[in-house]
Amino acid sequence: MPSDSETSLYRLTPDRFSRLRPLFEADRLALWNISIGAAVDGTCPGWAWADDLDQPGAALLITSEGTYLAGRVDHPAFCSGLRRVVDDTLFREWEFRALWVGCVDRWLPHWDALFARPRTEIERQHYVCTAVRYDWRAALVPGYGVRRVDQSLLDTPGITIPDHLMGWMKGNWGSLENYMARGFGFCTLHDQRVVSWSVADAVSGDQCEIGIQTDPEYRQRGLAAITVAACVQYALTQGYAAVGWHCNADNEGSQRTALRVGFVKERDYVFHEARRE
Repeated sequence: MPSDSETSLYRLTPDRFSRLRPLFEADRLALWNISIGAAVDGTCPGWAWADDLDQPGAALLITSEGTYLAGRVDHPAFCSGLRRVVDDTLFREWEFRALWVGCVDRWLPHWDALFARPRTEIERQHYVCTAVRYDWRAALVPGYGVRRVDQSLLDTPGITIPDHLMGWMKGNWGSLENYMARGFGFCTLHDQRVVSWSVADAVSGDQCEIGIQTDPEYRQRGLAAITVAACVQYALTQGYAAVGWHCNADNEGSQRTALRVGFVKERDYVFHEARRE
């Protein structure tokens, strides 16, 4: 738990993450970025730094889906300490290529003090689904099938599992074991090959978020909608009240898939990118 008294910055251990919840709820970031709650809950991986171990007033939280700032901004020591963490730990030691930072606008005048790098705006969109509007079973054509992404799928001989899917489960959940215990996902198969896959990015309470990937050879066939609809339907039957979805504002394919399945657009927002070089 390294600290620097001059810069007033502490790296928090996961058992202290719950103390960050009020900061991110006050800025409303945790209400629609489920990976924040997942990291705070300990459901998914996270890393955090704050100005105080017991009563944080400002914090940076890295989750499986982004980097988030919350709390007070009138704190020069926190800003200078965080800049050292960004330079020495995140970019140099951990070799992050870029940070996608979510924060409220009051942080933006302090960007240079925190990151000392140009800020690039990444326009994003957030969608929510509470009811599936797409009959994915009727849309399936012969030769294709849908299965849950679970241990049984991984253990089935002869099935080709994409590296991206394996990396998604391990990366967002920390390990395959944690994914199998707490996560979920669905995939569409063709000739014993996983060609489209939708996996939970994070879960917290009765909220979850999912994403979608489809093999380039199998795009423009409606498989993304089939796979996503199956995944959302499962989530809603497991007690989740709503399923979230994030995509870039210029990703029209992702937006069409979301709307086709039954997602409703909730908001436009911006991630602020800081690149290592």
